Amino acid sequence: MALVGTPGVYATVLKKTSEINKNLFVTASSSLGGSKVHIITKHIFPYVKGNLSVLFVKEIILVLGLIGQLGIFDTFLGGTIKRETPPYIHISETHEWAGIVGQWRGFIYGSQWILFFPLCAYIVLLLGFYLISRGLEQKQRKTFYKVPYL
Repeated sequence: MALVGTPGVYATVLKKTSEINKNLFVTASSSLGGSKVHIITKHIFPYVKGNLSVLFVKEIILVLGLIGQLGIFDTFLGGTIKRETPPYIHISETHEWAGIVGQWRGFIYGSQWILFFPLCAYIVLLLGFYLISRGLEQKQRKTFYKVPYL
């Protein structure tokens, strides 16, 4: 899962840091003898910190979506037990929500309650992370456009 998300995160962080490196205060700090560690911790990280938190929450949402999609195809996060006796089903070893939804999706017509509660919990989890990301984006937008008084 980390291999899927790493290139996108790397490109986003690289783009943001290259934009910040073009600012005059970074150039002035390096010309005054600031080390790479000083420039990163004092000048670049405070500007990238908000973007990293939003990016982290969005990656959580993407990974949860990927886990849910893999659960539909009987590939579960913690491992899969294949039952060799009838009924031939795949069982999630860790019993996570996406695994339970994928495991019992065949009961949608007969016993909806088996599928309903884990699916609702999973959707509420995704919705919660989505709302957190929206709140972080709005907070970042407010602090980014705030102009200090001189």
